[in-house]
Amino acid sequence: LLFNALAKAINRNFNDDRSFSYAIERDQLAAKVGRLVSGTGDEHLKADLVLGFKGFLLKNLNTTRCKDSEFVEKEKVPDYIGYANYLFPEKPLTFEDILYSDLKGNAEVALYWRSANAVRLQREFRALRAEKEKDPKSTDRMSDVEWGAKVGTFLENIDGWKSSDKETESDVFNQKCVLFRTLVLLVPDGPMKKSVFRHYMRFLGNSPIQKQSFIEWMYHAERLASSNPTLFKELGSDSPNAHFGLMIEAKRLGF
Repeated sequence: LLFNALAKAINRNFNDDRSFSYAIERDQLAAKVGRLVSGTGDEHLKADLVLGFKGFLLKNLNTTRCKDSEFVEKEKVPDYIGYANYLFPEKPLTFEDILYSDLKGNAEVALYWRSANAVRLQREFRALRAEKEKDPKSTDRMSDVEWGAKVGTFLENIDGWKSSDKETESDVFNQKCVLFRTLVLLVPDGPMKKSVFRHYMRFLGNSPIQKQSFIEWMYHAERLASSNPTLFKELGSDSPNAHFGLMIEAKRLGF
């Protein structure tokens, strides 16, 4: 079922060259597909996935791409296509096959931690971290109960942060994810970490970004899952979010 779903889902133009370039170059998507189709198994299923992956490459390469994706060496396929061609030994992709139709624009760089809300929450987190790092014998150090209450207030403040004229929903989403992720690492193992972890998963599970920019959403979901696989499996299994369930099942199957 997963093979069929992936073969159908991937064979389309995602209209997002930056995310496509990251997936194929930095995330080494061709190598991941290669592992999926290696070894024993249903040859028809594997052939369908390889065909879907080839369609994915052609549809996202033969289109308007970002200027940052311009081929450095003319008439030579880039290395990431060379690696992908191991999957297509009978008919590898040529330079003519992958030539873009046009190049437009450069990457837009969003400057984070500039808005009033971003600066305020960043300061709150630093205060939490500074308090946690104090000598346990220090007389002005908060008790664990007091610090835990501060963490709870901080989580409420993150929830209350909404996008403004100076920040898009995507900007706020990414900055919130950074705060959640660093907070998960800061809190000690036990009930508090589980609570913060659950809070972060609930935020991800309810975020509209997973529909608006799935690769962007998946980047943070995968980082959370890899930070504590045991806790992610425990909490994700009870989550109504189908993506978490698929990530857990894919991990169980060794994908």
